[in-house]
Amino acid sequence: MKLQQRGDFYLGVGAIALAGAWLYVASGIQESMLSDATGPGGIPRVLGYVMAALGLLLCLRSVSFAAPVPGARPLEAVPEDDAPTGWKNNPHIKALALLGILAGYVVLAPYLGYMVATAVLLGAVAAYGGAPINRNMLLICAGGGIALWLSFAWALNIPMQTSVLLDWF
Repeated sequence: MKLQQRGDFYLGVGAIALAGAWLYVASGIQESMLSDATGPGGIPRVLGYVMAALGLLLCLRSVSFAAPVPGARPLEAVPEDDAPTGWKNNPHIKALALLGILAGYVVLAPYLGYMVATAVLLGAVAAYGGAPINRNMLLICAGGGIALWLSFAWALNIPMQTSVLLDWF
């Protein structure tokens, strides 16, 4: 067993530790007689378990269980000259752009409703990621909005936000 990527391993351990603290705090959320089937602590607990699982996957990804191949050279770092340049390739700018798309979703969700706003969010993220805007993408986004709405509103009995615009008519 050899540690290939120390940064990923330590980040995974940190994510597991943070998930443990999150789950500890989430377990203290009081249940109410008026709560729905998920309960007030259901979503926070799910988020904690997902974070722990992702941290574990990050740790496992950074560890190599294979025996070293005799005569193999280690991977070389990308030279500075070949590294991507420009603001479009900056990962922080990409993260900020995705955060802007998410902020737009938060602003538009009350006006469009959960189903339509989620479909628009899926389309915006896919288009930003480079997916071609065509009929297939529109169908997938519409299906994703409907599927997510059904999973929350129908399967989990969580009422989802409807459009404020419908109240005007």
